[in-house]
Amino acid sequence: MHFYEPSETYFMIVGIDFFDKSTIKSLEKVFENLDVSEFLSRDNMIIGSGVKELFDYYKYKDSYSFRPPDRSIKKVYFHSEFPKDTQMITNDMVIMDIDLAREILGLEDDEVTDIAIEVPNPLELEMVKTKLIVSHFDMRIIAKEDIAKYYENLFNYKGGVFLALYLISLITFLLILYQRYSTVVHSDAKEIAILRLSGWKISDVIWLKLSENFIISVRSYMLGVIIAYFYVYILNAPLIKEIFLGFNNLSNSVSFSPNIDIASLVLIFLIFVIPFMLVILIPVWRVAISEPYEVLR
Repeated sequence: MHFYEPSETYFMIVGIDFFDKSTIKSLEKVFENLDVSEFLSRDNMIIGSGVKELFDYYKYKDSYSFRPPDRSIKKVYFHSEFPKDTQMITNDMVIMDIDLAREILGLEDDEVTDIAIEVPNPLELEMVKTKLIVSHFDMRIIAKEDIAKYYENLFNYKGGVFLALYLISLITFLLILYQRYSTVVHSDAKEIAILRLSGWKISDVIWLKLSENFIISVRSYMLGVIIAYFYVYILNAPLIKEIFLGFNNLSNSVSFSPNIDIASLVLIFLIFVIPFMLVILIPVWRVAISEPYEVLR
């Protein structure tokens, strides 16, 4: 992790062995026209979108000068930028040749910052862990299971935040249903009684009220979908996006690609409209079958 003092943020330096065939194949899946020989012709690096915005803000046009631990200056040029569709992962990432990364981070050939060890026999895990601690007392050892639990807890927490927002929306919808029910019982009762005295049938009154409220519910649903689309795909979901992507380091300027799920839209429509129509139907029917004179009193 490289600390950039002016903005007090970090970005991740990843050293890549460009002579490893499997690594090159992986990079070619991301970069279609990657010329390795051109990349290695000088000190180059590939930067993420967040790092690019940081460098643009501080007026770094074609290169950036790193300060290795010996306080020398190492100038590295911008070769290219990660594709936009990878920025959720590569936003704060910088890729360069592994030897150049070692020089900037001040690491010798036999030194690393992170290493993954696979122990075939699970019974030897504790023994291996103990030997590592004895040989390097300041080494931080994390089991794969612990990493999985960390991310599970992290996303469960964020899922809990999302669930809280959902419950708030649900309670608000229930309050709207209760308010509409009270309106029909008190305010619309006299209107229904007058219609009955004018010769309207019970079925006509019910059909009128259901039609009115069906139009209201459909217009409200369509307006809600349009606002949600604008909030997520045009404004890029401010605040909600920060909850899930984080905002403590380089800001992630990820943009969401429209993905319309018809089944989900139909399900939301049914969940919204059917309870709303039922809340209207029951009080309207009760008032319509009552004696109009009693209702007007």
